[in-house]
Amino acid sequence: MGMGYGYSKDLRERIVQAIEEGASTAEAAQRYGVCVRTAERYRSRYKTSGELGPQQIGGYCKPRLEGHEALVDAWSREHTLEEIVALCRERLGLEVGVTTVWKQLRRQGLSHKKKSAGRRAA
Repeated sequence: MGMGYGYSKDLRERIVQAIEEGASTAEAAQRYGVCVRTAERYRSRYKTSGELGPQQIGGYCKPRLEGHEALVDAWSREHTLEEIVALCRERLGLEVGVTTVWKQLRRQGLSHKKKSAGRRAA
């Protein structure tokens, strides 16, 4: 099961309880079919935080262009995605990629049409 993310909270509680009642971590691990390191982690985490549930994997990152929605909206009417990336760097001091700009436009419910070859040449 990898690092134990799939073990139930009930099993985690039984492992910690067995250790608290005097079993060694090795004995508790063998009794419940987990590796010794997993039993050690559960006991340590319980002692430091009182928690036994799985820890969060990864985290939430706010969008890089949050707070600049109006500018991105205005720029999207007149510029290509690549040009918006350059504007973000020049005017906002933000290093972003085309994908970041595109995702921001999607979050805002906007679409971005590529300039046709004829419009670019004109």
